[in-house]
Amino acid sequence: MAPKRDAANSIVVRTGVPAGWCEKAVADLARIVGGGTPDREQLAYWRNGTIPWITPTDLTANGTKYIESGAEKITELGLKNSNATLVNPGAIVFSTRGTVGSMAVAAVPLTCNQSCEVLVPRVGAVVGDFLYYLLNFGISAFIRLSAGTTFNSITRRDIVRVRFAVPRDVDEQGAIARLLDVVDKALERTQAAIERARTLRYSLIHGLLMHGIRKEEPKRSEAGLIPSSWKCDVLGGNLDEGPTNGVYRPESDYAPQGTRIVRIDDFADGQIHNLSGLRRVIVQPAIQRRYALSNDDVLINRVNSLSHIGKAALVPTLDEPTIFESNMMRLRCGPRLLPAFLLVVLCSDIARRHWLSRAKPAVNQASINQRDVRELLIPMPEPDEQQEIACIVSKANEQIEALRSVSKAQNALKRSLLNEVLSGRIRTMNAAEATAL
Repeated sequence: MAPKRDAANSIVVRTGVPAGWCEKAVADLARIVGGGTPDREQLAYWRNGTIPWITPTDLTANGTKYIESGAEKITELGLKNSNATLVNPGAIVFSTRGTVGSMAVAAVPLTCNQSCEVLVPRVGAVVGDFLYYLLNFGISAFIRLSAGTTFNSITRRDIVRVRFAVPRDVDEQGAIARLLDVVDKALERTQAAIERARTLRYSLIHGLLMHGIRKEEPKRSEAGLIPSSWKCDVLGGNLDEGPTNGVYRPESDYAPQGTRIVRIDDFADGQIHNLSGLRRVIVQPAIQRRYALSNDDVLINRVNSLSHIGKAALVPTLDEPTIFESNMMRLRCGPRLLPAFLLVVLCSDIARRHWLSRAKPAVNQASINQRDVRELLIPMPEPDEQQEIACIVSKANEQIEALRSVSKAQNALKRSLLNEVLSGRIRTMNAAEATAL
């Protein structure tokens, strides 16, 4: 029990209690409401539902301060006949399982499943937005309290024990929240710009694979509408090697020293991000050789939520040995298929339709296998046109990457500011000044 007591007090031990502040537990600042799941066999609980029903997956995918919907909705009847509880806007939905500590403020009346808790701020004790930032500031304590469990989960009993230093004056709490909200709004604008750039790239890929570089009339093919001069072929016949599943290693094999490993969250938008920040794993030399990645290898996500099945990335030039984990596959293209062009196809509706038709459902996830990948029908222009298309799409990717760099810098600023103002090292302006900002 000692480690848990230490973790619950770790934040306030680190910050101390600044002048004019006091020490409070989460229980002093919020009451907690649980979630639930209506019976899946009762269609009346789900069909034409109008009440947003939030899960940890929804929180992880949300990426902003507020949340107003998830992947599913339930009916009034489903709410009445389950442990789900409707909460008002301003309540904080907190993931207790999987990605512990993912959270968002309810923007509308909503409910959640049993893998979330909802923290309702106590009126007069804490400003709701301040509590949201305080919980984010204390995320390390919540993660430590969840460690050692089978599925990384935290109980309500442990959540309420976490202690913080809190300004006694609610005006100071409000000023801190408004200051941090300025950074959040900037982050949201950048994220919106990234989404617009992704939409433009999607439209660009769609047009290029339908009309080609020469703006040809499209024809129907087994892969869908493609330029009239193009042909289709199965992907498997255009690979030199693969698909090859990656290697599974238990968490105990991960260490600061070892071989870099690409994991499922390390790539997006066709690229592996932050190579220097990849986790490392201890493996034998034979394993390192068997699962080594090389420049222009293509990785495909084979196990994930249905929306992320088939997510792909092109491997850049690597400066040290790097391997890949078991929930993805490695492909190596033959001479007639350029890896960068294959990536364009894998980011298109052509591939998406194929994965959705082949995906095998499981609990909270789906999967595709090597045969599914080999049998993907792809359009095959001549290599020079493949190269031109890949270059055009690469420019769109560069724009997205530039915006991602801005977002990364803004996140770093937010983390620094969060640490300074919520530890009391920087005292905020008065409430009137914060409102004017």
